Amino acid sequence: MYLMLEIAILGLLKESDLHGYELRRRLKDELGLSFSVSFGSLYPTLAKLTEDGCIEVINKTDQASDQNFINTVSTGSLTGNLAVYRSMGAQDNLRSETKSLKSSKNKKIYRITSKGEEMLVQLLNAPAEPETSENETKNFTVKLAFSKYLPTSARTLLLKRRRQDLEFKLNELENKLKLPDANSSKIALMERSIALLKADMSWLDKLLNDAQLESEHEDNNKQLKTEEKL
Repeated sequence: MYLMLEIAILGLLKESDLHGYELRRRLKDELGLSFSVSFGSLYPTLAKLTEDGCIEVINKTDQASDQNFINTVSTGSLTGNLAVYRSMGAQDNLRSETKSLKSSKNKKIYRITSKGEEMLVQLLNAPAEPETSENETKNFTVKLAFSKYLPTSARTLLLKRRRQDLEFKLNELENKLKLPDANSSKIALMERSIALLKADMSWLDKLLNDAQLESEHEDNNKQLKTEEKL
């Protein structure tokens, strides 16, 4: 899970600088990892990546928060705002707003480094270690989500590895289906799994075909550039 989370964090930060809460939200919304990624696992991973030099922390002023505070009272100055709040008997609200204003100026933002970009490519290229079927699927999903940062040949290899894994599982299930001791309920479940595997393999075949066309297009462009130099 740790390496999978590393890939997801580095991939999202490759797209834009983000703070911790936004990182977790995008993990949930874009990658479907909300059920397994808590702040308790996210922040230690961020700390480890920072320590390794793969990401860095920067501070950005949240100008929108500043503007919201200013709009709350319209005197035009902090001293005037304080006076207005006191006259309204809203000291508690003032302290809350002032604390919010100060904290917004020190929001932690995470940014990927050049070392982190290199690490992302290495992790995307690395063969998956033997895992449970569920984790294999998650690992592949995360890698595929950021495979745009790989050359076409490496992306093709990722797809082929996944297809080989599914083909192996398909053969296993089809052999089990032939066993004489399989009851009707087990047969029904295996047939459903077989259908899902075949659907995924068909989908991968389409992605592989697209990658092949993209590779041919890249080769044609290289050939044209070579001919232009001659």
